Amino acid sequence: MVNGLVSQCLSYSGKIQSALSSGDWEALNKLLEDRQLDLEKLVSLMTAEDKAPQLKELILSIQEADKYFVQVLKEKKQDIESQIFSLKKGRKSIKAYQL
Repeated sequence: MVNGLVSQCLSYSGKIQSALSSGDWEALNKLLEDRQLDLEKLVSLMTAEDKAPQLKELILSIQEADKYFVQVLKEKKQDIESQIFSLKKGRKSIKAYQL
């Protein structure tokens, strides 16, 4: 059971990256929630089985992948903020011509 959960937790990275790439925010949210639940199960099992070194390795791996995801999210946020700024500027221009 522990090995299956470890594999499942590791598989989330690819799925998260795919959701980020496609901009599927609902799927991303669901994946993050599912990963959290699986990690909670895994932590309870691995602590009970005294597999702290394996758990530490898994968590470090997930944290490393998350660093990449956070960077991608920051870039997407900047793009969206830039688009919003352009839209607001365009609306102001349109209103100026309507008067």
